[in-house]
Amino acid sequence: ATGNNQEQIVRDYLYFEICELQGENWRQIAKDPEVHCSWAVRRKDGLKLGFDSNTRTFFLYDLVEDFAETKNILSKVDGSTLTDLFRMRVEAHISLPSLGYVGQILDWSE
Repeated sequence: ATGNNQEQIVRDYLYFEICELQGENWRQIAKDPEVHCSWAVRRKDGLKLGFDSNTRTFFLYDLVEDFAETKNILSKVDGSTLTDLFRMRVEAHISLPSLGYVGQILDWSE
């Protein structure tokens, strides 16, 4: 996805982010989205790194070996793998304020 009428950037991984109760909690989210938004990045090789804002924890799953996401392998991978995954997250993330969102509830019905 893109913002500000930019062309979509094609990447070799999937990134998604969700800020729960965004309409109600936008002030807290705007102040510290790193704490109030959950996110995940998934590489083609099946590694999925993410952050759960409800539990405030990071996780890493190998979806090829563990599709049900039952074994958090975060402590078992090398630093370069984590660096690569976090680089992808930073590269793909677009902050809400940079998209023009300042707490308003948008009408998508049109």
